[in-house]
Amino acid sequence: MPLWASRYDPNLWTGICLRPLVTQSCLTMYVQRICQISDLTPLAHQWNGLTHGNPMRGHEWLRAWWDTFGQGYEPYVLTVRNDGGELIGIAPWCRQRRPLGGRVLQFLGGGDACSDHLSLLVRTSMTDAVATAIANWLGAANSPSDDRLSSQDDRWDQIEWIGVDREDVPLRQLAVQLAARGHLQHDRDAPSCWVVRLPDTWDDFLHRLSKNHRKKLRRALAQLDMPGDGWNAERIQDLEEWQRRWPDLCRLHQRRRHSLGEQGLFDRPHFEGFLQRVAQSLLPSGQLALYWLTFQGRPAAFELQLQGTDTMYAYQSGMEPELANESPGTMLFAHTIRDATRRGMRYFDLLRGDESYKQRWMADRVDCREQRIVARHVSARIRHGLWLAGGQLKRRFWNRVSKRYSHQSDDTGTVHSALVPVHMDGLVDGRTRGAGALRLLSQGATS
Repeated sequence: MPLWASRYDPNLWTGICLRPLVTQSCLTMYVQRICQISDLTPLAHQWNGLTHGNPMRGHEWLRAWWDTFGQGYEPYVLTVRNDGGELIGIAPWCRQRRPLGGRVLQFLGGGDACSDHLSLLVRTSMTDAVATAIANWLGAANSPSDDRLSSQDDRWDQIEWIGVDREDVPLRQLAVQLAARGHLQHDRDAPSCWVVRLPDTWDDFLHRLSKNHRKKLRRALAQLDMPGDGWNAERIQDLEEWQRRWPDLCRLHQRRRHSLGEQGLFDRPHFEGFLQRVAQSLLPSGQLALYWLTFQGRPAAFELQLQGTDTMYAYQSGMEPELANESPGTMLFAHTIRDATRRGMRYFDLLRGDESYKQRWMADRVDCREQRIVARHVSARIRHGLWLAGGQLKRRFWNRVSKRYSHQSDDTGTVHSALVPVHMDGLVDGRTRGAGALRLLSQGATS
């Protein structure tokens, strides 16, 4: 029995596969796969200690995601411990079996939850060792000669990371380690995140903005701060008060998105249940705050903010379209940033999406990417090749549609560009072409 197992009885856990692995730094690591979501609860405190202050990486957030969206997935959480049994790394993944994609590993928290900055959870000084240990484990999981301590099926065909930070160090190191072991990789650009760096004071922040924007914000906050002018903003962290505001919160969000011709988050199945679960856990701890704006007692706008160690995350918002001429959204947004500076926050994260308004707030772009890592066996490479070929067909189709309609316009002179999707299944920099993609099937494949 390995040293780790003798100190930490694996019989206390269900559905776990232990493998001792020696990393390149000559440190012995023990990697577990946790297959039952209930087995994560005892790890909650240690888990949250590895999130670097991002609530969307936290145990409570990801557990709420699982309880809401987890049907059709299997837990595939890898934990890494050192020789002394300390938890130093976590790959917070799940596995989905797809008809065409096969067995796909992806982050807990993806999809309709709109979680950003997902990553491996790693003690900073151990990033390379953890990435190496996980890469070794993943390689062994598909090996027919793997000597298992468990009879469970750990096989995988591809790893899919959607919208992760392009410069995320743990993920980049894991990708390098997997590439060195012969796993194919494919990545493309994704919508960026945008982060505002906050100075010490609100006045310092205002001086960064354009003259017109600065003037607009000062006028809006003067209205808000003037007693008897009808505007009132408050920060809500009480669950009872949250439930009282809940119907108006949903209504304001939906009305705003629909007025823009867009789908609201509450149009998505189960999102309401997810957000309610998150509130139950994060409101009392101060990691979730509802900023609420009223005009003459009437709900006008809200901002739902996640609060990390030094960062506020602008997760969701809504406003009353009938009050649009009064700019309640801008008023409340300015108020939340001002409040963040007063609370000592260093960053205000506008999260993913390349909307033009974010640059007006002097936000810095954080490039994001989508990445697929393909297992070495032949069937996984065949699936990947078919996916690449399908992307080529889609792109050719939309290119033809674009050419056909590019010179056609309506009576106002508007080009029918709406017929072409903004994000297509293209390949990064055009470096891989359809025919060449299929040739990858046999390169370095193992049976």
